[in-house]
Amino acid sequence: ERFVELNGMRWYRTGDRGRYWPDGTLEFLGRQDHQVKVRGHRIELGEIESALAGLPEIARAVAVTVGMPPQLAAAIQLKQGVNTTEHDIKQLLQQLLPDYMVPTSLVIYQALPLNANGKVDRKTIISELATHTTNVVDKEPPRDELERQLAELWQEVLKCPALSRYDDFFLSGGDSLTATQIIQLLHKRHITSELIPLRALFTAPTVASLSDYIKQQWQTHSSIAINESTLFEEGTL
Repeated sequence: ERFVELNGMRWYRTGDRGRYWPDGTLEFLGRQDHQVKVRGHRIELGEIESALAGLPEIARAVAVTVGMPPQLAAAIQLKQGVNTTEHDIKQLLQQLLPDYMVPTSLVIYQALPLNANGKVDRKTIISELATHTTNVVDKEPPRDELERQLAELWQEVLKCPALSRYDDFFLSGGDSLTATQIIQLLHKRHITSELIPLRALFTAPTVASLSDYIKQQWQTHSSIAINESTLFEEGTL
């Protein structure tokens, strides 16, 4: 499987993907076995790693999936003398990648762990990130009626235990199909003033954040209705 014969020569398949440019440049595109599916999206982990490595603060980065349902996580090694936080890095990354490709958890290492061959030890990183506790959500119950409605709707669709206001829809078992179902039900049950875009649930994936989004939508809707009511004087139509 790994050692193959071609034109009388023996070659070794590394498992890497690449392509030659017309000028002879060989471009590295990532590992063949580093394509994953998260939240219903097919994701190339190499694209996340390239985006992270392109940030001026970062020396090396490794993207992995952890948990079930799988969520994205990344281990980061900063350049010498750089002082930044996981939150700052995530904000920069959100400008480069779609929301569904931004790792839920980012962990800064002094030096990434290496295996006996001197390569980045992905198994160790996956094990450590899986037990990383900085991303544990607060189990605060819903605060108001809207948050309670959202939590109960998610529980109904996802067939999961009671949710807190900071539980993530996708980490609770949601995907793009159930997200579409949620959006339809929100409108059908008059919880939203109109159909919200699918991306709203990706950018506001918790009960608390989606509640804030919906409240803002209702405020905008009410403001438009008030403005339209002042376009004509009473009795002119």
